[in-house]
Amino acid sequence: MTKYIFITGGVMSGIGKGIIIASLASLLQENGIKLTIKKMDPYLNIDAGTMNPFEHGETFVTQDGLEADLDLGHYERFTTIKTNKNSLITSGKIYQSIFEKERKGEYLGHTVQMIPHVSNEIKAFIQRDSSKYDVILIEIGGTVGDIEGMIHTEAIRQMIGEFGRKNIVNIHLTYIPFLKVSDEFKTKPAQDSIKKLMQAGIIPDIVVCRYESDDTPNFAKKISLFSNVDEKNVIMAPNIDNIYKLPYIYFKQGFHKNVMNLLKLKIKNPVKSKWKTMYNTISNLKDTIIVNLVIKYGYKDAYISLVEALKHAAYAINKDIEFNFIDARNLHEKDLLTLLKKIKGGILVPGGFGEAGVENKIVAIEYARKKDIPFLGICYGMQLMVIEYARHILNIKYATTAEIDPENKFPHIVHIINEAETNLGGTMRLGDYDGIIKKGSVAQKIYGSLKFTERHRHRYEINTEYKPALEKDGLIFSGTSDNDKYMEIAEIPTNKFMVGVQYHPELNSTIFEPNPVILGFIKAIDKYGIE
Repeated sequence: MTKYIFITGGVMSGIGKGIIIASLASLLQENGIKLTIKKMDPYLNIDAGTMNPFEHGETFVTQDGLEADLDLGHYERFTTIKTNKNSLITSGKIYQSIFEKERKGEYLGHTVQMIPHVSNEIKAFIQRDSSKYDVILIEIGGTVGDIEGMIHTEAIRQMIGEFGRKNIVNIHLTYIPFLKVSDEFKTKPAQDSIKKLMQAGIIPDIVVCRYESDDTPNFAKKISLFSNVDEKNVIMAPNIDNIYKLPYIYFKQGFHKNVMNLLKLKIKNPVKSKWKTMYNTISNLKDTIIVNLVIKYGYKDAYISLVEALKHAAYAINKDIEFNFIDARNLHEKDLLTLLKKIKGGILVPGGFGEAGVENKIVAIEYARKKDIPFLGICYGMQLMVIEYARHILNIKYATTAEIDPENKFPHIVHIINEAETNLGGTMRLGDYDGIIKKGSVAQKIYGSLKFTERHRHRYEINTEYKPALEKDGLIFSGTSDNDKYMEIAEIPTNKFMVGVQYHPELNSTIFEPNPVILGFIKAIDKYGIE
């Protein structure tokens, strides 16, 4: 029978449920457990595709094209899991499904209610494809007690009654604040969050305590007393300088063994964790790779997959990494050039939507091309790389993208894929697509192959009418879609490393298997640096 592990959060959001459940999943996988991870988000959006990056962080895209919460990225980066459309559900999607059924008369005239109709939809999502797995881990978004999340905790309570406690483990992540004035940790907020969970009919089996200190605190006994959780099942989750050290920290505490014991799962003995090697690697990095990101969104969570993918690549060559975020929106061109002249390392222009900061990004791309600085453009960054080349090499002075010139005043080097589409949500080119690579190109060296599969999220593409002129003067499109319709990779082979990709390589990277494009960029910085 399939087992279920639920993780809820208390006190406040943003304390790391996604990373903790991903860490636990990776340790369970080492024990041969076949599993998947799902997330239930209580917000009313259908998906994360239309949500503001400043408010919600990045939108992660699954291999089959779901625009999802950023936590799905954590699941993939720590494990061998590839998330999909069955990995996330929102309250908005649940209610949409219920309304559609009600309009079709599928409830046969019954009054449609939160219980059982909404709770049944949630349980159906949790159990979908359950026969494929030994264990399904489910993260509940938000914080226990949030009004929009109450029906989700109710669904868990019902499942405990249906499946029995021997088949379900409830993990509660809580926050333990430190009060400087009295020099002590305060467990009262954690106690209150556990009581809220118990009031909803759920008794935690394991409590994970998130706290910000390098010391080993002594509050486990107190948490145990007020939660009826065995002291050995109170897990310490300290503030740490690198999230990829956490699985080994949990491994040493026997977190995964405690969970497996509760679920009566067989434990491999002894277990030699690959996370110990990773812990030691990260603790002994040599030298530092510097990456300068010319960004639009001044909120680092908007670029979390990219930052993590760059770390994966740097750690793969035993190097530490340092990030400089350059806000393209709020700098005068003169100040930007002054700043660029001082930088070391490589330059990266990531994806983003709209007009804000575009001209400064083009300035940075031109600077990288002329100074032969290792450069990587991703999605919009690739499109702007091609526009910069058209302006300054082909002398198409006002070359631009239809994204910021909808009235067709200037030459569109980049145009919209589907002009007839008016909806914003879920209408882009999304998910994994295959591509082919030109023989002898930089792209072939990067991939070591003439084929690739990468994840996409874009509404605009390179206008192929300009392809002959661009390639005549030195820029080449070394990667295309398998039907040759879309330009996927652009490069300037006369530069040390000047590459743009239409897809998002950062969405296809794990700590144990860095993405080839990101790794190629990092190796170029390491090899050439900046004089």
